[in-house]
Amino acid sequence: QQAAIEAPTPALIVAGPGSGKTSTLIGRTEYLVQGLDIPPEQILALTFSRKAAQEMQERLQLALGTRVQLPTVSTFHAFCAEVLRKYGESVGLRQNFALVDETEGYFLLRRLARAMRLQHYRNLPFPALYFPDMLKAISRAKDELVSPNEYRRLAEQMLERAQDEEAQQKAERALEIASVYELYEAALQERQDTDFGGLI
Repeated sequence: QQAAIEAPTPALIVAGPGSGKTSTLIGRTEYLVQGLDIPPEQILALTFSRKAAQEMQERLQLALGTRVQLPTVSTFHAFCAEVLRKYGESVGLRQNFALVDETEGYFLLRRLARAMRLQHYRNLPFPALYFPDMLKAISRAKDELVSPNEYRRLAEQMLERAQDEEAQQKAERALEIASVYELYEAALQERQDTDFGGLI
């Protein structure tokens, strides 16, 4: 943790759950302000959970004391939402865009169901059965910054490299997700809204 706190910038520190990432971020922020005289208002500290962001805010307030302005501390998603509320029109969002959650995403897929050409993910008695899995796959892709076009390209590569029936079916399923991802993103763009993955 001490090496991460005092590492020269930029620094990429890979750490698993429970390894002290929040404490390290707090220590690094204190080090930048108190050790390197970086103005606190020039520091942006982002984390994944609201709990960690709140803990960072409280501990930095104690550590830095009566400074006029504290560093900006937020979660990745809250910070991105704030930026997009100001500048979202530049990337095709309406001024008061809606943040589509998992439930609304499910209903959006239901509206798009007729346009979906599914074979592996088709279930006639329960057409929406696989929608939650599809949304999770889309969310994972967005977290990895994989666009619908890139997802399709990767799925096509999987299909080209498939050596057996199992690999071929896996690639075909990925292609179906790619087509649903394209429809889903087009619908979000038409509405000028985004989802949590889109915030990043």
